[in-house]
Amino acid sequence: GFEPLLLLFSNAQAIIGMRLHACIFAAALGIPFLPISYSQKVESFVRFLHMEKYAINLSELAVSGLVDRLKLLVKEDAKIRESLENLVSKQKSATLKSETQFFIP
Repeated sequence: GFEPLLLLFSNAQAIIGMRLHACIFAAALGIPFLPISYSQKVESFVRFLHMEKYAINLSELAVSGLVDRLKLLVKEDAKIRESLENLVSKQKSATLKSETQFFIP
């Protein structure tokens, strides 16, 4: 299963993620992450979380840009964690409400 991955992620200070599911796991755990965007689905998820300033496009990937964004990620760690916690909490509530409406007329 994916439990070992979640355990590994939960012990990280930050995640550099290129695949959508790495970004989703990091966000769900409230772990700041630096998304390396390679597709529309990653870009959409990053926009949903208001984390565009931390993202770097794969086609523009360079060490200097990566280092700059990592420094920003570390500097704004508490702000990012709070934002992720709020957004994930709202999404969970919306999902539960939607499921309740679906199953209970």
